[in-house]
Amino acid sequence: MSEDAKKVDRVYFGDKVRGLFREALPGASMMTRENVEQLLAAQGKTLEQCEGTCAVETGRMLGANLVVSGRMRRIGKRFTLSLRLHRTADSALLEDATATGPTLEKIDDETGRAVARLAAAVKKAR
Repeated sequence: MSEDAKKVDRVYFGDKVRGLFREALPGASMMTRENVEQLLAAQGKTLEQCEGTCAVETGRMLGANLVVSGRMRRIGKRFTLSLRLHRTADSALLEDATATGPTLEKIDDETGRAVARLAAAVKKAR
């Protein structure tokens, strides 16, 4: 793991995204990070190892209709948080959104905008 990757508190950003979704979609049921981690651990995987297809399959196992996955990266001098919203029934990508900035503080500030974009797609899909 690079030094930049060690600086990113992925748990914080995951919890932030989850909290922002709860605010944007009151009444929607959401799985906790701990529940997802337990399910993945039973399969011998960690959250970091679960991307793309794995996230959709895990969502199906949890009985979820939709799943949001994300990835934090450092690209040059910028940090990028990319979020993807999939429908679990057919693995269709419904929306994606990105928060970028030169600092983690800027990503923190921009995360709400990215989540709002995904939440709008959820509302549209209902």
